[in-house]
Amino acid sequence: MKLNRRDFLSASIAAAVAVPPFLAGEPAAVSARLEINPDRRIREIPEDYTGLSYETAELADPRYFSPRNLPLAGLVRRLGPKGVLRLGGNTSEFAMWMSNGATEAANAAMAVEAKEKGWKEPPTPVTPEAIRNLAGFLDATGWTLIWGLNLGRGSPEDAADEAACVAKYAGQRLAAFQIGNEPDLYNMNGLRPKNWEFADYLKQWRDYAGAVRRRVPDARFGAPDVAFRTEWITSFAAEAKDQIVLLTGHYYAEGPPTDPRMTLDRLLHPNPHLEADIPKIMKAANEAQLPFRLAEGNSCYEGGKPGVSNTLGSALWGADLMLHLAQAGYVGVNFHGGSRNAVKAGLGGKLPGASLQSGGPQKYPGAFYTPIAGALDVGFAARPLFYGMMLGGQLAGSTLVESKLDAAGSNVTAYAAESAGKLLVAIFNKEIARSAQVTLEIDGKWRRGRAWLLTAATPESISGITLAGAEVGNDGAWKPADEERLSRGENGFSLSLAPCTAALVFLSD
Repeated sequence: MKLNRRDFLSASIAAAVAVPPFLAGEPAAVSARLEINPDRRIREIPEDYTGLSYETAELADPRYFSPRNLPLAGLVRRLGPKGVLRLGGNTSEFAMWMSNGATEAANAAMAVEAKEKGWKEPPTPVTPEAIRNLAGFLDATGWTLIWGLNLGRGSPEDAADEAACVAKYAGQRLAAFQIGNEPDLYNMNGLRPKNWEFADYLKQWRDYAGAVRRRVPDARFGAPDVAFRTEWITSFAAEAKDQIVLLTGHYYAEGPPTDPRMTLDRLLHPNPHLEADIPKIMKAANEAQLPFRLAEGNSCYEGGKPGVSNTLGSALWGADLMLHLAQAGYVGVNFHGGSRNAVKAGLGGKLPGASLQSGGPQKYPGAFYTPIAGALDVGFAARPLFYGMMLGGQLAGSTLVESKLDAAGSNVTAYAAESAGKLLVAIFNKEIARSAQVTLEIDGKWRRGRAWLLTAATPESISGITLAGAEVGNDGAWKPADEERLSRGENGFSLSLAPCTAALVFLSD
């Protein structure tokens, strides 16, 4: 019998109370204990930890990233006063720098070239107008920029000219350039010969970087921005650490979306490949004394999977991933997304199905996994993953502290951090069918508590997602509507979480 989660919401966080009774046949609740030691600091989470990643194809319309696109700017600001916007993706390898601005004739010529060469999508024109507007968008949001240059089909000269324009307009908001998107796949997607390997990539990367630096002497670079070959990250860190300021790579938890094994329950459990890669990446980063940022990632590649990537469950997965990687030492996470057409272009037209969201399937179009869906003609809206990013982003600028969780073998995770004399505790009940009773054990100094819930009707909900009882407006407007007050018991605080629900607890003295 399916769990009626709404029965839990009115009592989802309470002090030292029993979990509400289950309907017949439902499994027993999880009992978990979290010991928090605020005096043992682990590491700081950067203020600009939160990030978004978009396809270069969005720049085909210079109005998309513009300070005049107020709804999109408002939604980005809602994710945090500081963050990192990355432009790149597969379409960066089809981007064509138009130093004098794109014209109808130029666009027509690009379409002919694409047809002659067998490309599924025409190149994206990148113009000074689009870059000027993008710079204004960054000023309007307070975010910085990682800009991807075309290594796949470009030239060092065009990359240098484009980089000079980006540096001119973005100024101090330009965090780094990337040269090439997922170069470890070039020998599989036709961009390079079958025998293309890391040494070939590194040589071409240096040619491009040298050309850029001749035009932009103080240019900063992030690399290698690979899809999955972790050894390219470790090799780049060892051989070219003095040429970059940032190590970068990608991570998609699942895929392809047509694989029936790619389920929400699987997404919510730890990924063994990621767990094996994290120590390798952090070892290379620490030895090179370079930060590592997840420059692009999401739940399921090829645009995401409906019923998984656009659900409440994806919000818990995203927030938990952010904090898990922060605890490991990553300096940021950029979730990929954007408009349906741009992502579809990056996938060679492979994005399947309708884009489901409240207000009708097409009112707020976008890839299934996108945090922000929408288009200029219909407006924009927050998808479930956006809410997870909001929750995880609350810890940006804080310091993680020691916490030990006894989850009793369940799929419950937790993180604790100190910020401005207060403690933030994020707890995720990623069990799809079981509630969780969590006890926060902490010394008596911490006497007051309140909590925000991240929840919806079911784990599969694609709408009706709320954080602290409130939905995010289409312009990013939001404020807590339902903050639960916690009373301290003998050993600390106790709260009950319904299946597939998260809580952000604020503790003070």
